Amino acid sequence: MPSTGAWWRGLRLPALDGTQCDVPDSVGNGDTFDGPSTGGTPFGFPQVRAAVLAEIGTHAILDAGLGGYRDGERGLACPLAGSTGLGDLVIADRGFWSVEFVYAFTTSGAHLPARLQSDHLGTTQAELPDASRLSLMRPGKDVRRRAAREGRVLPKETTYRVITLTTNDKAVHLGTPLPDTERYPADELIALSRQRWEIEPAFDETKNHLGPGGPLRSRTPEAVRQELWALLAVHQAVRRFAHDAAANGPVLDADRLSCLRCVRIARRSVPSRHGTSRRPTPGMRLSRKRGPVCCRPAHNQTTKQRNHRGAGPYSWSPLPGGFGGCIPPPSLMSSSQVRRS
Repeated sequence: MPSTGAWWRGLRLPALDGTQCDVPDSVGNGDTFDGPSTGGTPFGFPQVRAAVLAEIGTHAILDAGLGGYRDGERGLACPLAGSTGLGDLVIADRGFWSVEFVYAFTTSGAHLPARLQSDHLGTTQAELPDASRLSLMRPGKDVRRRAAREGRVLPKETTYRVITLTTNDKAVHLGTPLPDTERYPADELIALSRQRWEIEPAFDETKNHLGPGGPLRSRTPEAVRQELWALLAVHQAVRRFAHDAAANGPVLDADRLSCLRCVRIARRSVPSRHGTSRRPTPGMRLSRKRGPVCCRPAHNQTTKQRNHRGAGPYSWSPLPGGFGGCIPPPSLMSSSQVRRS
C-alpha cells in the first residue's frame, strides 16, 4: 500500500535539496572538507556538504552526494540522477537548474519541476494556453569545454516550460521539461513545488533525532563518511518501519508518524531481541551526548595543532564495498516497495 502523499498522476515524488553537517575541527577534517572563513581566516567547524534525494511521502532518503564545504550542490546532485528513473518527478530547489542538471535527470527517465533563477528563464519560443511558455536554453562555452574534457556529451539546446507565479508581490519562476498543459496542469505543479519542503523534516530526523544534534563525532575524514552513511542507512530503516506501520492500519500518510517515537521503539527492542548488554566494552567509554548512545576509544585521536585550513574543493566518491563494514545504502523505499494500489 503506498503512502498517500507519495504519488501524483502516476509519478513518484522525490525532492532534491542540499544541507550541511558540522564535523570536529581536527587536522584531517579541516584539510579535507574545509569550512567557512573570513578574509582567509577560518572560523567555526569544518563542514560536509550534501545533496540529498528523498521521497516526499515517506521522508525516506534515497541517495546522497557528499563533498566538502566549497563543493557546489549542483555538482553533487547530478550523479544522483542514477538513483531515479522512469516515473519519478524530482522536485528541486532554486540553484540546481542547468543544461547539465536537466540532461542528467531526463536521460534517466525522470521528470523535473525546479525553481528557476532569473538568469535561467531562457529565450521564449511559444506561449502556452495556461499562461506558461516554452523557452530554449543552450550550454555556455565553459560548460561545453568542461563536458568535453570529462568525455561527456551535452545537447546543443534544451526546450523547457516556464511557469510564472506571484508570491508576496514577487515573481517566482518554475521550470519543467513537461510541455503538456492538460496532463500536467500549471496550478498543480505549483502546488507540488511547495511540497519540496517535506525534505526538511528528513534532514531534522537524520541530524537531530538520530545524529548528535551538533557536530558529528568522527575526527578523521574516512570515519566522517562512514558515520554519515550509517546515519542515512539507519534513517532509511526507521522510515521503512514507519511506512509498514502506516500501511498495516487505517489509511495514514507515513510522514505523519513520529520519527522520534519510531527511534525510541527501536532502541527499546534491539537489546531485548539480541540479548546484548548495556554495559560498555572494557577499554571503551560510553558517550551520552545527544543522539544515539555509542562507544568509542577514550583517547584523543588528534593533538596536532594547525594554523590554517586550505584544502579547496573536495570530490567525494562512494566507499568501496566492505571498507570498514560500511557501504553507501541502497534505495530502501523503491517504487516496487512503495507501490500504487
